[in-house]
Amino acid sequence: MSSGDYMDEMFGELRSLSHRSAPVDSGTWRALLAEVRRGDPERYDARWLPYLSRVELPTFTVGSFEEWRELLECLPAGVSLRLMGRFESDDTIASIAAHEGSSKLARLDLSGAEIGDAGLDRLLRAEWFGGLAALDLRKNGITGAAIEVFVRTRWSALERLVLSGNALGDPALASIARGLDAPKLAWLDVSSNPHGLLGAAELRESARLEHVFVVT
Repeated sequence: MSSGDYMDEMFGELRSLSHRSAPVDSGTWRALLAEVRRGDPERYDARWLPYLSRVELPTFTVGSFEEWRELLECLPAGVSLRLMGRFESDDTIASIAAHEGSSKLARLDLSGAEIGDAGLDRLLRAEWFGGLAALDLRKNGITGAAIEVFVRTRWSALERLVLSGNALGDPALASIARGLDAPKLAWLDVSSNPHGLLGAAELRESARLEHVFVVT
């Protein structure tokens, strides 16, 4: 079997699973895509990237910057990634922020990554970060200091934002209520933070968040 026929066969199976809406393990997808592209990158980019842009892809889980970079080379724009692990003390977040391919992301799940204020600050400096449609930052040790910077970012496409399980008090929630610039936002979760009734009330009464479902 030629390499081209082999690619066609593998993607035929992938296409069948997609059309049937059958569950596909994201790790399997990642391994498959990387293997196929390594075999014939020119054919992959010309034939399969356009196809993948029309397929509903799963959320891919990666555990390192190397996996992040390799996977994004295989995917079209508009993808969803989850970074699995804890990254408070290494250069992974800085590498992700600076990586050109990160601009392909539409949805990013950093839940439990423990990036802290410093990690969030690095991401906020990246041009692509403000273009996300969904961002999950639950359980990352984020404080009100980082939120002051966060609300100064223009979130042109953001529809879903999860900030639960951090260290956000009433002043942080007030900053969100008064300053968050996210005209498409539909869902905001700030539950399991050490805020009180005042912060929660300010969110619910904010004109900026009038059409947002807020979980406190």
